[in-house]
Amino acid sequence: MRTTVVTLHVLIAAVLSGCGDDGAENATLSETLSARGIDLTTLFAPPSAEELDALTMAWAHEQPGPEGLRDEASYVLPSGDSMRVISHLVGENRHYGVVVVPAGAHEAESLPVAIDLAGFGVEMVLEVPSEIRALNGEFVTLLPSFRGQELRFEEQSWFSEGDPYDQCEGGSEDALAFIEAALESTPVASRAELVAIGGSRGGNVAMLLGVRGSKVRGVVEIAGPTDYLREELLDHPNVSALYANYFVRDLLDGGTDVDEARRRMLACSPLYFAERLPPTQAHHGTEDQNVPFAQAELLDARMRELGRVPPEFELFAYPGGDHQLSDELDLIGERVRVFLDALD
Repeated sequence: MRTTVVTLHVLIAAVLSGCGDDGAENATLSETLSARGIDLTTLFAPPSAEELDALTMAWAHEQPGPEGLRDEASYVLPSGDSMRVISHLVGENRHYGVVVVPAGAHEAESLPVAIDLAGFGVEMVLEVPSEIRALNGEFVTLLPSFRGQELRFEEQSWFSEGDPYDQCEGGSEDALAFIEAALESTPVASRAELVAIGGSRGGNVAMLLGVRGSKVRGVVEIAGPTDYLREELLDHPNVSALYANYFVRDLLDGGTDVDEARRRMLACSPLYFAERLPPTQAHHGTEDQNVPFAQAELLDARMRELGRVPPEFELFAYPGGDHQLSDELDLIGERVRVFLDALD
């Protein structure tokens, strides 16, 4: 990557904005499943080699080429950067996202690419800030909206279709498809220099892009979940809504397919595919009430087992830091700059 020259403060704030999960109270979710005859020990057992192999084989056969690509709007920003809203199809659903290109003339495939992955907000809105710029003035910067989310910029809005609670496995599919659509329609973007940066749900998706073979060269994840095969998350006040509305909703509706519920949780858990991660920098507050700090510790321990130490992997813990890490944005930005520079 080229030497970075401007602050990442706006980017980091953007990926963490709206990261609060639904927060729906459901303290009896585990009791409800048990009452329906679901063995929680089986549901949350460590994954088998067969389960892991099935997912990696499925990912190896993904062909997320751009479908139904359309230009929706274009702008020249006050910075001189150009911005386009494009849309594409994910299955039968139309999705929208933003591509920001640095000001100036550029040769074909000459600019690195950063995909900026936002968190999961209760309002299901991705608000593109009016001060949006290409990352560091040099990266083609991609901001996808996810299924069930409204993309807003100034007075205009576009709605991406689909199930909003399919937020990590489906979110990864959305991001993969958007990357291909953006690269196809942006000749100056280099396919060989792609980094993924995300907060909360976006941090989880950034890691999943890294393990799903998308040719991501580096990952920055902030407060992202790493392992959903954890029974202690089932009744967590800020995570249980995801279980109820996606992972185990069929079991709650009377279904008995524990294998499918496990597949969904595993497909959203980059911890079990850590050996496939590209160089990764992680950030997490020790007092995070949305995504427990233990999730970062699990990934850190696994990477150490694999012998992956800096610069291959590094966890920055922020004592007393909450989910938003509002007081740490400048420090995080400085550390991200160093990480991106080291990807040369």
